[in-house]
Amino acid sequence: AVPSQSTMDHFRRIMAELDAVPPSGTTRLLAASQLMLRRAKPRSMIVLLSDLLDVDEQIFSSLGVLRQRGADVMVLQVMDPDELSFPFDGAVRFVDMEGDRQVQVDAPALRRSYLHEIDLFLRATEKRCQERDLRHVMVATDAPFVRVLHDAWMPSQLRRSL
Repeated sequence: AVPSQSTMDHFRRIMAELDAVPPSGTTRLLAASQLMLRRAKPRSMIVLLSDLLDVDEQIFSSLGVLRQRGADVMVLQVMDPDELSFPFDGAVRFVDMEGDRQVQVDAPALRRSYLHEIDLFLRATEKRCQERDLRHVMVATDAPFVRVLHDAWMPSQLRRSL
């Protein structure tokens, strides 16, 4: 946790803290959300960075409770552009980055149903966020992350100052 402030230096400090954390282990979002429910103060800013592919309803419920308590909750859904457009041709092998699963598919045969399922998933995610007054921001992995976070953060700071 970084003590709250509303300055650009504070934003830079948060970016430096995030940059210093190496990725490791498995994600435990439910435990983290329960910890936030115990610790977050009413004017806290909560930022969830995830592809949300394996996030269950309990996570969204916890985030909704935090929002009801006055926290500013931002959900940054991070996805690779290829996950959104499925530009693959021929036989393609996909390797699970968080596990040891692999699957080989005929990309053209799968494209239409894959894109349909991704569209349904993204719409459902947006709806879950809207129902709980959570700010949902799609983030492509090829976008400059600091710029994305800055642009997503600034409306929050403006809203607080009104």
